[in-house]
Amino acid sequence: MIGGPPWTRFGTIPDNLARPSGPFLREFVVPVPKKKKSKSKSRSNRAGAWKLGKPARSLCPRCNNAKLPHTVCPSCGFYRDRVVIDVE
Repeated sequence: MIGGPPWTRFGTIPDNLARPSGPFLREFVVPVPKKKKSKSKSRSNRAGAWKLGKPARSLCPRCNNAKLPHTVCPSCGFYRDRVVIDVE
């Protein structure tokens, strides 16, 4: 025969493929979406991976206020045990 599944060329369909049932039924039934997902929906779904987390915080050794690591303390103006900016 021309066309069709390969087992039809030999004349008979194997019994386990003729009517899937039992454990075979679970292998062939696959969930399919009812409607196409629009471009904006799929792109916004992917954009969720781009969200940034909260920045790390550290304590200033001089005034014990929270600050970003490796930056000047905004409350006292110190960075690495020296005055970098004048804070009033």
